[in-house]
Amino acid sequence: MIEEYIQTDQEELFQKHFEKDLWGLANILKAADRRIGIRRLLLLKKKRKIDLRYSLLKKD
Repeated sequence: MIEEYIQTDQEELFQKHFEKDLWGLANILKAADRRIGIRRLLLLKKKRKIDLRYSLLKKD
């Protein structure tokens, strides 16, 4: 999974689904990846909060 992440182009990282990522390592790698930048990380954080809220509301 890590090799697949490293080989993925920077522009594809946020759209790509890593099928072998069983433990959520892709998000940790994105947070540590210097290719991404702080602005895109803040967008990812915002998106994750929205996704989490939606999934919690959907369970009801």
